[in-house]
This record gives sequence, structure tokens and C-alpha cells, in this order.
Amino acid sequence: RGFLWYQGESNADNPSLYARLFPALIRDWRAKWGRGELPFLFVQLPGYGPGSTWPELRAAQTSALELPGTAMAVAIDQGDATDIHPTRKREVGTRLALLALRHCYQNPRIACDGPVVSEVLKTAPGAVTISFANAEGLHSNQGDAIDGFEAAGKNGAFAPLPAATIDGERILLQDVPPDATWIRFGWASFPTAHLFNRQGLPAAPFRIPIHNLQTRPGAKIGRAHV
Repeated sequence: RGFLWYQGESNADNPSLYARLFPALIRDWRAKWGRGELPFLFVQLPGYGPGSTWPELRAAQTSALELPGTAMAVAIDQGDATDIHPTRKREVGTRLALLALRHCYQNPRIACDGPVVSEVLKTAPGAVTISFANAEGLHSNQGDAIDGFEAAGKNGAFAPLPAATIDGERILLQDVPPDATWIRFGWASFPTAHLFNRQGLPAAPFRIPIHNLQTRPGAKIGRAHV
């Protein structure tokens, strides 16, 4: 009925290569099975302290969502700062099972996705609003204010932003530099700030341009994360 895949640690030192190899693997397996676009469900790498290039590897994994019939279980909140093999396997397995129930067994009642960025807007000088799909009950593990957001201007250098606030299904950012063109969140080997929806499913780390980024609700952002 489909594939479940959890791998990437050994490729983390070369994310750009992985961004080509991983989609090639998916296409190759589907061709060998001869069953069309069998669902390919995979786990994004969790947090891991020494994994200096893991943010880029996670972005390479996210880019595979451009292929039809793919879905990603986000595990950024399930990692271990010192152990490359986190012990909280049940939660990761449950998230894969939710994806399988939805994508392999066509159960429309299953909520299987965490919050996904749908729009990034400059709303006032120094203010940016990020809207999400799949974000009913949006909340963080840090209370009303959440860290982990950064902005970069044309020089590409990211700097931390003051703690963001949650407003319904949106994130409000203040004191954003006037020349900022990119926002990212959770872009660290072992990020400690996480966003969840009502089902307790987390948002994946993202790096995305600031403009009127319009997608249909629940659409995959794809390379906007890379």
C-alpha cells in the first residue's frame, strides 16, 4: 500500500546531494514496484545537538514533498540533544500511522498534518504576520511568546527576532528589520521552540521569503523551505 521511510543521518553532511538522491530513490522504487505513485511517507530528521548541518538536510527532505503522493511526519520535537537515535519512537510511529490512514487508506477524518505556512505578509513597518493552514488551536511549548524566529536581509545573514506572539492561527513578529527578505523558524540542530496545532502535531522548521506568499489551504510549500 505504500512505503515508510526514516533515514538521512548518514547523508547530513551533504544536504544538496541528498536533495537529488532522495527524490531519485522515490521515483526508482515506484518504478521497480510498477504500481504507479505508491504513497511514500517519510520522517523528517528530529532535533539532534551535534547535527550542525541537519537544518539543511531537513530542508532537503521537505523539498521531496514536491513529488506527488508524498507526505512527511515531522519529528523535530522528538529528538535528543546528545543521542542520534532518540528514544521516543512511539510518537514518531503514531505520526506515520496517521499519514498512512489518510494517504494509503483514504480516511478523510484523520488529521495527520501539523501547521503549514500559507502566507507571509509585511503588515506594518517592522511587523510581519505569518498565517498557517492546519493550525486550529495553534500553540507553542513556550506559552504565549515563542522564540526561534530569525530574519535575514539581502546579505543573507540571519539574526534572532524578539519573541513572537500567537494570534489565532497566525504568528505576529515585531521589530523585523526594514530590509528583511527572509524569515526562518526552528532552523537549528536542536531547536527548543515548537509550534503545534490542536491535534498536537508540530510545524516543521521553515525558511521562507517575506511577501504575499499565497497557497491553497493545506498546500505543500515545497522549495520555499529550502
